[in-house]
Amino acid sequence: MQAAFAPKEQTCPSCGRAEATASRNCPHCGSSYVVVQPALSKRAKWSIAGGVVLLLLIAGGVWALVSPSINKTKRNTAERAAAAKAEFIRSERARLTADQRLHTARGSTVGESPAALVTDLQNAISADVRTRMNVGTLTKGPIESINCQAVTFGPLVRNASRGGYECLAVTATIKPGVEVGGQIGYPFWAVVNYRRGTFAWCKVNPKPGEMATQTREPVVNPPAGCDLHL
Repeated sequence: MQAAFAPKEQTCPSCGRAEATASRNCPHCGSSYVVVQPALSKRAKWSIAGGVVLLLLIAGGVWALVSPSINKTKRNTAERAAAAKAEFIRSERARLTADQRLHTARGSTVGESPAALVTDLQNAISADVRTRMNVGTLTKGPIESINCQAVTFGPLVRNASRGGYECLAVTATIKPGVEVGGQIGYPFWAVVNYRRGTFAWCKVNPKPGEMATQTREPVVNPPAGCDLHL
């Protein structure tokens, strides 16, 4: 208890003198050792509040001036991106349409069997691929073989008069092992008319991510003469 009230050295905030005392006031100048922060006057409070409001008004004015410019820049950027995307889609669709143009031919001899007509079709596709490689529209090669398989579902399943075929100009064969075996190459769709001894074919471009042999969903539908979805 005595220790709590024993004199201790204190420095006067008013005169700066240090003195060992238990008093609350400086024995030299009589000022209190306890410093009390003066309360803000009403005028000072109103001045601070006015300053805050002024800053908010200035910030609002700056935003009002800058915001339209920012929004205009955003709109212009979005419009340019949309226009670029539309132009890319247009040019890509035109490229794919030309790439998938329809080709037609007739069997090498009159009255050929369906099997012979399919062989003629494979030879015609092989010649088409070589032409494309010569002009640079196809780059992966050489072609190992042309394999055509009759479709087993859809409107062009084989009958006595005509049949639809999925063909692949094979550029690589994956042997069974760690991975599932298969073939990679350029897909074609074809329709053979056995009675007329004619056939039509066109290259197709599957949607990205599909395997080369899964050609059911091209990016752009091919011409009606070789469309297996008809």
